Amino acid sequence: MKIAKLLAIAAVSLVTGVAVTNAPGVVHTSYAAVKRIHGYKIMKPKLYFKYSTVNQDANFDPYKGVTYTSSRRDKVYGTVKNYVDTSKPGKYFVVYHIKDKAGYNFKVKHVITVRPVNLTDIYNPNHNSDDTYDVSNIGDKINLRPRYNVNTTASETTWESSNPSVADVSSDGVVTAKSDGIAVVSATLHDKTINTPVLVTESPQLKLTNSDDLLTIAYDNSYLAYKTKNDLKQYPYGVWVTDGVKFGYTDGIDDESTNPNHRDEISSENGGIFTPPFGGDFYHDGDTMVLITKDEFGQSHQYVGQYKEMENN
Repeated sequence: MKIAKLLAIAAVSLVTGVAVTNAPGVVHTSYAAVKRIHGYKIMKPKLYFKYSTVNQDANFDPYKGVTYTSSRRDKVYGTVKNYVDTSKPGKYFVVYHIKDKAGYNFKVKHVITVRPVNLTDIYNPNHNSDDTYDVSNIGDKINLRPRYNVNTTASETTWESSNPSVADVSSDGVVTAKSDGIAVVSATLHDKTINTPVLVTESPQLKLTNSDDLLTIAYDNSYLAYKTKNDLKQYPYGVWVTDGVKFGYTDGIDDESTNPNHRDEISSENGGIFTPPFGGDFYHDGDTMVLITKDEFGQSHQYVGQYKEMENN
């Protein structure tokens, strides 16, 4: 008995045959009546499959990990019809059409499961164990890496920066700090997006100003207090506070909020405070804080304030 590669049969079902490789795995064929070549018994070739799963969006080679065994005097040929679509998770099959010199002629159907690949997180080397982040200096590089539910490189992941003039990001997740300011870098795969913050400054005081005078803000320990100038409704889309070395960040989402986008409404009607859940406990009087909002019409706004320690009574 021998273990060998499949040889291509010319012009069979308009499918080009390609040699298969790798070691035996699971058997998916059965024996038929024994045939002979020059009086020698020739056993029916048997196919073995090493792989039965593939990750979503991966390149699938129907010949990889497929081998067969046959009698020494036999010569085996094969072609493949591949029905696997790795762009969509699910179960598919590959049909292997096998012929040999002894006259065996049969097909084997092998099931392939395409596993879904989901983005679960972004590894940011500036993210500290206390949930704060390191501030970046102009010219710094940050090598962001996406994390997935399975072991994969997932080349389909795309990157985007909310403010490329502050923090530009390459197609493979390398961020370049370019100027003072704040940005959110996003990784997207299969309609799921995960964000991570970047803050760039060369001094404790960010060189940022208000986009307008519709809000004034002050951060007092656990509450962000604000005063509104008119009845325009706004919603928080990010809060940064920094001492120039580290910064805390929250994306403004409140899972308990009853608003459709789970963001507290900033208006003259709801008390004038909300609580951004910052990480760390390093803030001091005079630290810079930045509030990014979107109003009810989708327009973005930026407000800059100072951290103030709450006085004990």
